[in-house]
Amino acid sequence: MIAKFLLSGDPVRSGRWLPLFVVAALVAPSPALTDGAAALAAPGALAAVGYTAGVRGRRIRTAQARSYQRRLQLPVVAGLLLIISSLADPGGDNIQRAIARAVTIFAIYNLALLYAKSPDDRTKILRSVLTGALITASIVIFASVTSTRFLGTELLPNRDFIFPVGLPKTTGLPRSFGELGLILAAGLATYHLARTRLTRLLALGVIASAFLVGQSRNMLLVLAAVGACLLLKNRVKNLSGIGGILGLVALFSPVVISLLISQGEVADQFVGEGIFARNVDARLNLLEEVEVVADRGWLFGRFFGATRAEWGTIASFAPHNHFISLLVFDGYVGLLYFFSVYISPILRVGRRADALRQPEFLFIAGGVVALSFYEGAFSASLAVALALIHGKSLAGPDKETSVDKPEPRKLEAAQPR
Repeated sequence: MIAKFLLSGDPVRSGRWLPLFVVAALVAPSPALTDGAAALAAPGALAAVGYTAGVRGRRIRTAQARSYQRRLQLPVVAGLLLIISSLADPGGDNIQRAIARAVTIFAIYNLALLYAKSPDDRTKILRSVLTGALITASIVIFASVTSTRFLGTELLPNRDFIFPVGLPKTTGLPRSFGELGLILAAGLATYHLARTRLTRLLALGVIASAFLVGQSRNMLLVLAAVGACLLLKNRVKNLSGIGGILGLVALFSPVVISLLISQGEVADQFVGEGIFARNVDARLNLLEEVEVVADRGWLFGRFFGATRAEWGTIASFAPHNHFISLLVFDGYVGLLYFFSVYISPILRVGRRADALRQPEFLFIAGGVVALSFYEGAFSASLAVALALIHGKSLAGPDKETSVDKPEPRKLEAAQPR
């Protein structure tokens, strides 16, 4: 029956395969942490998302379609410049980085357009995001409880967060903790889309358990960010503007939090002894290194920013911050991308009175907290999050859409004999 449903008609034009590709994009391991065919899974799934969304979107006609395309022009231009910036950095992986960014922009553009045009597809996409987050969370829990390695996953020693968890810290699939936090933010933001109260409770339990066994500061901050939004949405009558403020707070919170947890016993409980210098001090030193970059004229002083070789002369580690990485390695281009792709849609959706009731906003608000603690050169789940927030920022109240399909034949009235 499932095979018949998937293969009947045209599954690409009808959008039947799109939810499957969205699920695959969230579940597939990160290319940077895998080898061989597994490294192609996430980029391949994201390319399939972009292609199927584009084909499906072309069949849907709305009066606002051209307006949507115009409003996406600046993010697309910023993305194209970012691809050129990758090629301008003479590193060994510059070609792969450029291709990954091209796939990301392609998927964001097509999925955002479809999401804005079609309320029906919007619901299906959101449910597929929940499904992908639940599958990933289940893998994480299973890997931690059974100490099973997936595709070479490294099982790290147990970390005590105020109380001992007693399970190995794991990402489940090879994936950075930042990206895992982003996916779990998606699950937490969309768990209410489950069809019954029992399944909603089960979904919430699975997601919360994955946060626990992940044992990552990053993921706990994501939980705090999304949880705060969920609590506020039912307790504040007029939410106009609050969402935008919270979105900006989420973007710039990691520096403040790093300073707070660097003080005394709080750090020992929240981070754990023995890894403080590697984790917290590195983030604090990053601020000093960015100052050095600015003094040398690399930050905002070059169109394409500093090269990674130049960064290596002042630092022994990557920035571990997606946004600072954009500014350092991509200069003015990274700044344009930052404002057009992140800030603009977050503020557009966040200023609405119902912002905190929108799963797309909760998804990206939790996600940017995660991004602030890792570089995230490529992330299929991040591309999905950005597509949804852009699609939501484009769409106004749901309006009727028309899909290109044959009109039903009108029966001629029978003529009296």
